[in-house]
Amino acid sequence: MSLPAFWPTPKYLPMVPADGAIPLHELCERAGVPCRASGEWIKRPIVIARSDDRDGAILVDVRHGTVRVEVPSSWGGTDALDARYALGVLAYGIFDLVARESIKGQPWARIRRPPGPRRSGTALTNRERQRRYRATHTVAIKNLAEQAARDFTSAQARSDTSQSGQMQ
Repeated sequence: MSLPAFWPTPKYLPMVPADGAIPLHELCERAGVPCRASGEWIKRPIVIARSDDRDGAILVDVRHGTVRVEVPSSWGGTDALDARYALGVLAYGIFDLVARESIKGQPWARIRRPPGPRRSGTALTNRERQRRYRATHTVAIKNLAEQAARDFTSAQARSDTSQSGQMQ
């Protein structure tokens, strides 16, 4: 499961409850990635909680650096998936460099493709754009031209028969 492209806006509060907080290096272990940092940064307390909200929430304690990540209930439910979501929030929601370096290169850390038709990945040249347009629209234009020619021919034949009837 890949990470979402957009994260909820973090809310910076004077105090966030640190009940059940785990250090960042333990969060990396739960997610199954090595923590690629050392020092005090890897001891940052992280609280993971479930949220009924579709997007979840990010709460940051401005005094002590505690971060509360509310994981949406639709995300998964296992400890590893919740830890991966929390690391994604830290890396891309509040731009924590330790989390970003730790998840770098992981296949599940790629951003999820937005909904809609797939893009080809390359820009079209003007020649290719014209070729595609003509391939879809030229047939319709030809059909219209043929129908107009048939209508004109039948109208002309009717007018010829009506004129020949009037001349006699």
